[in-house]
Amino acid sequence: MIATPSGIGIQAMTDSKTTLLQISVGMTFFTHYQSQEIYTLGILSTTLETLVKTAKAEEMVGFSYDGRGDVLIVRIGVPQGGATTEYQVRLINIEEDQMEIPAVEHDVIVDVDTHTFHDWKTKTGLANGPVTFDFDVQNIRVSAVSDEWGTVQVSHPAAYAKFKEKRSTTINSSSMFALNILATCAKSMQFGILEDMPLTATVWMGDTTKIALFIAPMMTDD
Repeated sequence: MIATPSGIGIQAMTDSKTTLLQISVGMTFFTHYQSQEIYTLGILSTTLETLVKTAKAEEMVGFSYDGRGDVLIVRIGVPQGGATTEYQVRLINIEEDQMEIPAVEHDVIVDVDTHTFHDWKTKTGLANGPVTFDFDVQNIRVSAVSDEWGTVQVSHPAAYAKFKEKRSTTINSSSMFALNILATCAKSMQFGILEDMPLTATVWMGDTTKIALFIAPMMTDD
């Protein structure tokens, strides 16, 4: 969790270090927000998830850090009075260099309606195997291979925001599942790809909130 004067960034990586989640939330998203400096705080995602899930619909979740210690305060309660529960969560050391996201200029950028993506997930999910994205001049082809019965391929016309040259990438079925969850957050999802770099998928929720996945390509046999 990275707190800055303009908002909060949250980054998390899978144990396999093949998929990185990045959430950027501007200060206007919050009822109250203040951070005079930049703080990088390490916390186990499972711990944060467990605590946040205890909040009821009418309750709000707040975070505070004194800038010195190794404890993040998490408060959950009803706004403007009422019962409040406070958790003191020990911070952990994180390998910041492994969480870095390099700035790249994608060869291909395209927006995909999330209903279309859900259709891709449903059809390629029948194969229960790795999924390949082929970004061609006029179409996006999404295919998956089943060891048991064969191949499924979905082709969809593409209106590219940027197209420099054909690109292709293959991701595992777990990454496809993560993309399907991301697609529930907005009506459109933007894909970006550059040769030998992770596939980027981004959704925007309002003017100041962005969620992105960076998915490393699978090694495939030529």
